[in-house]
Amino acid sequence: KLSEKSHSNSTQRNYEYDWEKFEKFCLKKYESKPLEADDLESAYAMAINYITALHTDPDLIKLKGKSEKLRPKKTGNPYSSKPYRAATIKRIIASIVYKYRINGFPFDRKHSLLDKTLKSIVTADKTVENGQAKRLLKIDIKRIINQMDKDNKENDDITIIRDKALILVGFYSFCRRSEILGIKKEHIIFKKNNAVIKIPFSKTDQVGDGRWVYIPKKKDK
Repeated sequence: KLSEKSHSNSTQRNYEYDWEKFEKFCLKKYESKPLEADDLESAYAMAINYITALHTDPDLIKLKGKSEKLRPKKTGNPYSSKPYRAATIKRIIASIVYKYRINGFPFDRKHSLLDKTLKSIVTADKTVENGQAKRLLKIDIKRIINQMDKDNKENDDITIIRDKALILVGFYSFCRRSEILGIKKEHIIFKKNNAVIKIPFSKTDQVGDGRWVYIPKKKDK
């Protein structure tokens, strides 16, 4: 119970979604649940066959959709047309390892066959265009800010001033969008040479300890 409480609610929900789909796969393929494996090696074999199938079997793409029992009904289309990527499969393995461990299986994420399978999936995935948006470079930021200044010559459009601040804070702080949107006025301390901003919560800070980022005071606009 303490182990389960160490994860955020969203992480626990994702683990439950992943495990439920793994159970469905095992019931269909082996007529057995994962926790009913005869021994540890059988458990490894189930997991390895599952992640291999997720990466190669187009019929398993539908497992990427919402859970019938656990996901909210308003999430829309339950199925996805895109296959699993290596990063998602890594997260699924983390879920499987976690659930096995809390149920008494000394499951090792670094098991040789499991590790080799994951590495081969990562290697294969690198050859596929991932469709991610390109990062914004400093020259792009300058163009954006220059255009915003042209659109707000009178300096009276509060929404443009706000958006300009959001873009620049994000660029100089390396914050995620969700982190920027969580900033409140009381989280900002203005000093002589910089502004200090507290990020109260983030994706990598599940316990909510918070962290501080420093925004430099620039002489240019």
